Amino acid sequence: MGKQFIAVFVMCMVVVAAMQVREAEAAMGDVYKECYAQCTKDCNAENGYTFCEMKCDAQCGTKEVTEAASQMGKFVKDAAGQNE
Repeated sequence: MGKQFIAVFVMCMVVVAAMQVREAEAAMGDVYKECYAQCTKDCNAENGYTFCEMKCDAQCGTKEVTEAASQMGKFVKDAAGQNE
């Protein structure tokens, strides 16, 4: 009985972990993906993987947030009727 409980528990953990990975993939926007791919391609020619991963993640994360904020600003202006 105890082994069955542990087996079910482990399976539940695997399913939950798999769902978390899928959510993370879905949350990554196209802006980030394109930026990250280009950045790592350019950076890896001159630097190591870890340096490039951290540098590109920070750069592209900032770019994605800036793009999202810009889109949100346009949406708010449209909703408020302040279309320019």
